[in-house]
Amino acid sequence: ILSEGVAMLPLKLYRKTANGREEASDHPVAKLLKDAPNTSQTSFEWREMMQGHLCLRGNAYSRIIRDRYNDVSELQPIHPTQVRSRAS
Repeated sequence: ILSEGVAMLPLKLYRKTANGREEASDHPVAKLLKDAPNTSQTSFEWREMMQGHLCLRGNAYSRIIRDRYNDVSELQPIHPTQVRSRAS
């Protein structure tokens, strides 16, 4: 229920400005976060999964996939048990 509730909330990307911050709707990652972060999930599904990982495993991770121009093209979720901290 928590993961679904969080996934329903608006998700906006912001950038720092001299006066504080402004919405960065023109940022390339903003479209991924709004529509579909990867080819197999909607934004809602991805955010629900990330929140589930955070609640059940204490953290959430996504692999950043870049295109040939080095722009971010996808955010692929990684199960937290598949990630090891450098500090450990």
